[in-house]
Amino acid sequence: MRWLKLVLIASIAVVGMIGLVAMTLTIINELEGYTIFFIYVSPTGMDTWGMDRLGSGNVLSPGEEGTLELSKGTYDIKIVDEDGDTYIKMNLDLKKDYTWRVKLSELTVGKPVAVGPRSKPLTKEEFRAEVSTSKY
Repeated sequence: MRWLKLVLIASIAVVGMIGLVAMTLTIINELEGYTIFFIYVSPTGMDTWGMDRLGSGNVLSPGEEGTLELSKGTYDIKIVDEDGDTYIKMNLDLKKDYTWRVKLSELTVGKPVAVGPRSKPLTKEEFRAEVSTSKY
């Protein structure tokens, strides 16, 4: 039993030394009436955004917040709202917990997702079919 304790303590020390300590990334939707459909986070230098961190069917309505646990490191973050507007932070050096209050003034790219009027807003699943997850 004592051997197991020593191995566990040594493992925790090694994990801390190599930067696998979890940091909290909090996203707060301050988009004044627009829902966040997608949050993508990838290590800086990757060519794709990877999976949607909100998960299938989940959204962040105005005023809501979401929290992600990430290892220390440098990340690129992309947020897409219900209109396809994009908010991007590149090279975020996550050395401590970080909160991003996403505001309309931070709009990076607006991508129309349809031509002509819609009778109803897109669902997250319909929207996903029309949006690329490539970084470039």
